[in-house]
Amino acid sequence: LGDWSIPYLIKTLALSEKKSHRMRLLELIPAAGRVAVPALVKNLEQAPPWYLARNLILMISKIADASLYPHIKPFMKHSDLRVQQEVIYCLKKMNSEDRTERLLEAINTCNDKLKPQLVRTLGPSLEKRVGSAFVGLLNNYTVFDNQIRNDIIREVCRFLPHYSTEKAVQSLTSLLYTTKSDPS
Repeated sequence: LGDWSIPYLIKTLALSEKKSHRMRLLELIPAAGRVAVPALVKNLEQAPPWYLARNLILMISKIADASLYPHIKPFMKHSDLRVQQEVIYCLKKMNSEDRTERLLEAINTCNDKLKPQLVRTLGPSLEKRVGSAFVGLLNNYTVFDNQIRNDIIREVCRFLPHYSTEKAVQSLTSLLYTTKSDPS
């Protein structure tokens, strides 16, 4: 694969109606490694439709180059949940020094439906700032709809014992008393 073939393959991917062809291209293009990066980035910058954006980010995650973060960051706020989900997957695969920071940024910007997934991803890190973010989620639980609220609370409570601070205990205590009197 060379510089000239990657743009053609990406265009073929965008136009392909056969899932089997798309799946093969999703493996083939990132196999080119750094050679594929300029074409992937160029296509991301052209505001592609959600399905192509998701596939471009998927291929970037297979390359797993943390320096590509600035190119996928804007997609954390994409209108399509599937694209945001792919960004989170990509961030998990990048394994950079800034991984936790980037996932914490995602927890503040992504769709609420993805927050439980991010809590599960961040929970095992045991970093103090992660515990603070979890406490922040608990303190602001009323902004989420009921199902998401329950999922976030359940996930945060799984990891909160690892972040036992006075603030965490106060937030949990406050949450318990508030939810007892809240019929929802």
